[in-house]
Amino acid sequence: MKKFFKFFAVALVAGCMFTACGDKNNNGEGEGEGNTTQTIEDGIKVTFGTTNWTAANDYTAQEYQGMAYIFAGKDAGMESFPLVNIYATHTVGKVSGAFNASDMAYNTQDIVTVDYYNEYSLTSGQSSFGDYWAKTCNWEVVSYDATAMKISAKLDAVMFSALEAYVQEFGAVGMDQASTMNMKVTMGNIVLTPAK
Repeated sequence: MKKFFKFFAVALVAGCMFTACGDKNNNGEGEGEGNTTQTIEDGIKVTFGTTNWTAANDYTAQEYQGMAYIFAGKDAGMESFPLVNIYATHTVGKVSGAFNASDMAYNTQDIVTVDYYNEYSLTSGQSSFGDYWAKTCNWEVVSYDATAMKISAKLDAVMFSALEAYVQEFGAVGMDQASTMNMKVTMGNIVLTPAK
């Protein structure tokens, strides 16, 4: 069963509190597959701490505003946890990002969202977020075929508990004091569809 926490950002600056109120060429464009010797198994594989799972085949994979948006769950229908959400560049190559708590965003425009729904869904207005967010992450697009819109990529991240960091009922201790978990994601030959 999903558990939801609604939180309200007073301001997207350091020290903002959230309130719980419920039960959260190398860019590949037009060039075909990027040159690489790496092989990534087809599908989406996730390791979160000591938990390993393969995404059900009904995941969302879209090309949106020049980037890849992936939302996947262990179970079909994505009605139960765990879920993973990644919104990042589809340009072939490596990029590293760190979450800037004062801006509530990553320090690179190539990574917009990396979150994981472990036990809760956090909501703010119409938006939903996982209960773990990437504190630091390395995102590597191994290949992207712009014609077929097919991507293979991998992510290695240190995730922090956004629930502990920002939800008052769980302490609102801030990102630096919140517990962390390692996460790895691979995605092989994922076909992106144009966002509507």
